[in-house]
Amino acid sequence: MTDQTHKVELMAPAGDLACALAAFDAGADAVYAGLGDFNARQRAANFTAEQLASLAAWARQHHRRLYITLNTLVKDTELSALYEVLGEIDNICPDAVIVQDLGVLHVLREAFPHLTFMPPRRWGRTTPPG
Repeated sequence: MTDQTHKVELMAPAGDLACALAAFDAGADAVYAGLGDFNARQRAANFTAEQLASLAAWARQHHRRLYITLNTLVKDTELSALYEVLGEIDNICPDAVIVQDLGVLHVLREAFPHLTFMPPRRWGRTTPPG
């Protein structure tokens, strides 16, 4: 058996730039933030693509991480808007994209295979035994 050490990551939500910087200042290793209409924090101030690009650059410079959330279910009528948001995310170069919708995951893997994705914490899996 090999000895593996896993570092715990402290990740905090960031509804705007001030929240993100406060989370990092308080010791967070990473923040997650939304862009556009495809995140579960639509009532937060949220970020512009330019703000997230600046935050991503800051995070890289300070050895921290930025995750962008796409954690809502997307309707067929929203696919063109989804591609636009994914293009913006691609330009930002986050550490990962948090994806809720399996259809969004398919689009992400097909059209933007170089972007890393991760599941949201509320994703679960079940088996027949439970």
